[in-house]
Amino acid sequence: MNTEGDYAESKYLRWHRWGSLGVAIAGIAVFSGKFGLGGAIRMNAIVVLPLALIWFAERLGGWGIVQSGYWLNERNADVGVRVMGWLILAAMIALRAFLYL
Repeated sequence: MNTEGDYAESKYLRWHRWGSLGVAIAGIAVFSGKFGLGGAIRMNAIVVLPLALIWFAERLGGWGIVQSGYWLNERNADVGVRVMGWLILAAMIALRAFLYL
């Protein structure tokens, strides 16, 4: 359910959330053919971390500023955290596809 707060945080927040969830579900669907649904969910449970980075980038912005050694600032911290989440998610899906298929 979208709330007014979701729109106040980022203009494209809904697209990032649905896109990342779609990528995670597609990864589970690909592996479910070979390992079954339960095995695919267990294998892809690690995508919770990048999904959290993508979904809650605005709230994790302060953490991102500190972890980057203050290279990020208030204006670009949420974008940096979200980009890192997308890169981790893509790398995990690609690595699992390469190793298991």
